Amino acid sequence: MTTARELHDDSLVFLAYTVTPVRVDRHGATLAHMSQRLPGTRVDLPKLQEGGVDAVFLSVGTESISTGEGGRTLWITDPLPARRRLRPVFRGAAEIKRVLWSIDALHDLAARNDDVLELAFSAADVERIAAKGKIAGIMHLTRCAIDDDLAALRAYYGLGVRGIQLAYDDGSPAWIDACHAPPDAGGLTDFGWDVIAEMNRLGLLIDLAHASDAAYDAVLAASTQPVISSHSAARALCPVRRNLTDETLRSIVSRGGMLGMFFGSGFLDNSYWDQPAAYAFRGGIMQRHLALAAQHADDPFALAEALRTPAPPPDALAAQAAADPLPPLRSSPMSSLVAHFDHCIRVMGEDSVCLGSDFGGIDDDGVIGLDEPSKLLNLTAALVEHGYSDATVRKLLGTNLLKLFREVARG
Repeated sequence: MTTARELHDDSLVFLAYTVTPVRVDRHGATLAHMSQRLPGTRVDLPKLQEGGVDAVFLSVGTESISTGEGGRTLWITDPLPARRRLRPVFRGAAEIKRVLWSIDALHDLAARNDDVLELAFSAADVERIAAKGKIAGIMHLTRCAIDDDLAALRAYYGLGVRGIQLAYDDGSPAWIDACHAPPDAGGLTDFGWDVIAEMNRLGLLIDLAHASDAAYDAVLAASTQPVISSHSAARALCPVRRNLTDETLRSIVSRGGMLGMFFGSGFLDNSYWDQPAAYAFRGGIMQRHLALAAQHADDPFALAEALRTPAPPPDALAAQAAADPLPPLRSSPMSSLVAHFDHCIRVMGEDSVCLGSDFGGIDDDGVIGLDEPSKLLNLTAALVEHGYSDATVRKLLGTNLLKLFREVARG
């Protein structure tokens, strides 16, 4: 009988989305620190290796900052807010420059760690690199920051980007609607249709995570290639706007697309938001953003650097907790995540679900036993214990996503 450890080690483990911890200053961006195990940061090369990750979409992008509005309605399915809750730090050409810095940092990371990591541009690359015992890293952008210029899109592709999440919660870019921003684009504008056509032509994987329901409908109508929602879950089980309705899940699979499963407690279990500490955590982020925005009001580069600076040291956090004591924040059990796998597989089929994660983005609300990639064996063990066959687990761990990547990316 195959053990979970043996199954995990013998399977392709492929993550559809991780937030890569780019550090930025006025002169550029770096990921050199990712070579070492980073305390307090969920994504680095040692943690990916420890988790048996063979391939991963490494997502980089630009910064957003809270406007100071919001609350529970930012996360739960209530009427859309009248105003955006986030705003981008960079806009226009400056945002393109910021993205180019991040792409450069990814190339530098691979060059400095060529014994561990190699950039992949096709499914064949993924298989070749994984066969050598290295991690295949696929460059991915967290938003489609192109300043309404398809030349920028083509340049990103030429530099090796193979996946782009189109929308983000700050409403940028304006040609596609995000789920937490007002529907200014009506789903997708005419220029947005041009973007989809060009991504199809190039072989760039379209990622609809963070898009609105109307945007999903529009992109699925516009695209001739399958799409992915790289880190989402089932709205039927947890009514968060970022999650997808069964209707949308069926629409994705009817066009050959895929769902990358989200690992964050707040998107898997609505009772997570019954905890005062959950709002205190989000509120602390918002207050930090407001203070930094005021401090660097006229200097976006300094603001971006401050936002990317690691969290306050433990003594400062301890002092804050002592001043405002709350019960500790409880993550959801692994069973909540397995329940979403069950539901999405019932709706979409076992060939259309893969590992999304959002490691690096979920931080303190990853499900118990799965807050960083080094613990991925715990998920494999849970799926096996739940009764999934070895063949199904292999699909979920990586072969489904490899098949999708092979269909879309052409090298």
